[in-house]
Amino acid sequence: MQELEIQLMAKSVIIDTLQLEIKQSSELLRSSDKSASDIINSLNQLQVDLEVKERRNLDQSIYIETLEMELNWLKLDCNNSEEEVVRLSLVIETLTNEVQKVKAEMDEIKGRKTEALIEVALLKAELHKGKSKIAAAEAAEERAKSVKSGLYLAVQQLAVEAHEAKVENLRLKQGADEAAEETENSELVGSQFENPLQDVEASQTEELKIEDEEKMEKDDDHITISLEEYESLIRKSEKADHFHESLGEDFSKLSTPEISMNWKL
Repeated sequence: MQELEIQLMAKSVIIDTLQLEIKQSSELLRSSDKSASDIINSLNQLQVDLEVKERRNLDQSIYIETLEMELNWLKLDCNNSEEEVVRLSLVIETLTNEVQKVKAEMDEIKGRKTEALIEVALLKAELHKGKSKIAAAEAAEERAKSVKSGLYLAVQQLAVEAHEAKVENLRLKQGADEAAEETENSELVGSQFENPLQDVEASQTEELKIEDEEKMEKDDDHITISLEEYESLIRKSEKADHFHESLGEDFSKLSTPEISMNWKL
């Protein structure tokens, strides 16, 4: 019996233990259910958060991809810009060389222009000098023509005067011959003056004759005499005038006694 009681007690203990375990299991089950629900909720929340994060990551990925694309575009633009910068640098260098070349050409053109202006000024000076020389030559030619014309007229006038002097000399000579024939006294007196007067007259007439012959040989349109010849002609003309005056005075003296003698006769 005691063994049965012991067995019963043992079984009761086992039952109590089992009940306790069942209770604990139930509590654990309830607790596990609650934990599972919490876990599920947590998992759901985590899933939601994960989806949100995934969406965010996706958005960020898209943004990153966009940024990467923009970065690539920027890199491409940068490369293109660098190439453009290099090209523009080459263009600038080329333009700079061309500008330097143009400046050099402009400086050369300015130098040539200056030389041309100097040459033009020299040519103008030479032209002015030439014009002055031409004007002086024309003036000298006009003066020469005037002098030539004056000399020509003077020679013609001298020729006329010489011819008149010859005629006058012949007339006076004839008058002297007639006076010599009329009176012996007048011949005697006239003979004192006749010889020297005839010598002077013959010499003067011969000179005038030679000059007339020379003038007749020359072309009237091309008569050219020197200043010395012109002065010589003037002196000879003055001598001829003086000779005519003295000869007239001598014959006037001779005519006075002739008249008195005629009245006496």
